[in-house]
Amino acid sequence: MTKFQTGILRKYNTLIPMLLSAIGFSTACDPTPGMEYGVPHADFVVKGTIESFNDASPIPDIKVKMGYDSTYTDTEGKFSVENSGFPGDQTFQLEVTDVDGVANGEFNPVDTAIVFNDPEFTGGSGEWYEGKTEKEVIIKLKSDP
Repeated sequence: MTKFQTGILRKYNTLIPMLLSAIGFSTACDPTPGMEYGVPHADFVVKGTIESFNDASPIPDIKVKMGYDSTYTDTEGKFSVENSGFPGDQTFQLEVTDVDGVANGEFNPVDTAIVFNDPEFTGGSGEWYEGKTEKEVIIKLKSDP
């Protein structure tokens, strides 16, 4: 290779990295957001009261389970369980079980479907999190003879 050709290659070897750097810096400060990856999701909350079928009195210490979340009713028979899912129509299985034996009477277990049709969400982030929706229920348990 001649000295002339070597000189041209050296100039190009210097020029190319400078051009690539300039292009990189000009696109790094782009104010438009890039593509986001994720899954839309929302929180579904079921609140309610567990009552006796016979006299509508609240039943404490009843286990309420919805998906991975479970709780026990308080002294007023109230509970709250939550699950996450795709923001849209959802159906969750609610399992209600008397686990304390004869302490407050014995009651038959109940499995019921909680349906969220056209839920309205509040408190979303404006991105993938749509927010939270709630549903109130009253569940009546029959005494176990």
